[in-house]
Amino acid sequence: MSRISTHNGAFKERQKPVSQTILVVDDDPTNRELLEAILHLMDYRVVMAASSDQARSILRDTRPDLVILDVRLRYETEGLDLCRELKSTDTTASIRVAMISALDGESEQQAAKAAGADGFLRRGLEVPALLDQIAALLGGS
Repeated sequence: MSRISTHNGAFKERQKPVSQTILVVDDDPTNRELLEAILHLMDYRVVMAASSDQARSILRDTRPDLVILDVRLRYETEGLDLCRELKSTDTTASIRVAMISALDGESEQQAAKAAGADGFLRRGLEVPALLDQIAALLGGS
């Protein structure tokens, strides 16, 4: 169990996962480091990639339980393109993919869904809400 602070200063007890691996793909080092710190709070094993090419290389040797993928990497649709590729390739199609974006628009979420994403995370969510969404994507409570 760990205690995660909520927005009003209260603490919420949270069951820690059984060492699941999450690949975070984001070209912004600050975003990668922030997600890594949050995920380590819950003892997730975190693997980081700064580009779609680096993610592909990691995926040759590592089978994560979840990929958290920035919608926009070096160019506007690079994250969406990688999601489509992962979901259409036999060896990676079963890996859960959550797209993440600071933009909260319905069009971003629809584009992620059309690319085959299993979920959509919005940057700026409070940590407990973000962790709840990640746990749900991983099949937890």
